[in-house]
Amino acid sequence: LGTALATVDPLLSQHAFCRALQIDKMLADPLSNVGMMYADFGKTDTSSEVLDALTQVADTPLMWVGRGLLLEKSSIEWKGQEGSSEACMIKAADAYRAALQIMQNPAALMGLSLTCRRS
Repeated sequence: LGTALATVDPLLSQHAFCRALQIDKMLADPLSNVGMMYADFGKTDTSSEVLDALTQVADTPLMWVGRGLLLEKSSIEWKGQEGSSEACMIKAADAYRAALQIMQNPAALMGLSLTCRRS
């Protein structure tokens, strides 16, 4: 339900994900979806905290894809400083590679191809 509502009503979507976590705290999908939703709305610190919590639940490719996306956003923020921007892109590519070691996730393949192309 939360994924279906993400574009229409983000607040209700967040509520659905949080309700799923109240029912079962060990579900990885709602936790990763909440982390991605926070990243979409520019809450990178909160998104990072959620992804840290996800590492305690399960080792999923979505956790690493989320890390890669956050590192790409950091790279854009550090655009003026060439060394820092480049380091963030390399770390993002490593995060996507870690996701691919777990499972052949299409988002990880796309992220890896784009980050390697940019760096």
